Amino acid sequence: KMFAKKEDEEVALTENTDEGESLLGKSKEKLSDKISKTKEEYSKPNYYMMCIFVIVGTLFLFACMTCLPFLLISPKSFNLYFAMSSASYLIAVSFYYGPLNYLHKLFCSCKTLPITLLYVGSMGGSLYFSLWESVGYLYTLGLIAVHALSLFFFIYQAWTSGDKAQEKLKEMVNGGVQ
Repeated sequence: KMFAKKEDEEVALTENTDEGESLLGKSKEKLSDKISKTKEEYSKPNYYMMCIFVIVGTLFLFACMTCLPFLLISPKSFNLYFAMSSASYLIAVSFYYGPLNYLHKLFCSCKTLPITLLYVGSMGGSLYFSLWESVGYLYTLGLIAVHALSLFFFIYQAWTSGDKAQEKLKEMVNGGVQ
């Protein structure tokens, strides 16, 4: 009688475990379906969002150009608008190609990774030091120069292959070091 009761408990446990596994399996399946749908959705171009970010980027570019005469007096506002314009255009381009495809292209290719990191780092630094931290006048001008240079290489990389832009950047760095 004692063994029968123990066997019944084991059978009940295995039934519950099978039921739990099937529930877990169903949730895993639902989650993987949701992830694949989201991945598929963000891999497609979204021209509506692209147009919105191009307009926003253009507005920030106009604000940047209005701050250009005051660059020598107060470079912080120019730096802020320039970085926001640059970020808006980058997001617009990502919506043109599909955000996941574009991020994969930027960060998963050995050809484009150094210039991408330079560009994103300089843009992030410009935004950080324009919005939250205050750095000196010369540091702000230096951030503007690094951001403009990295933007130039980023655009040069997009028009040519990543190798040519990377070689040009190496030549400039090696020329400056020597």
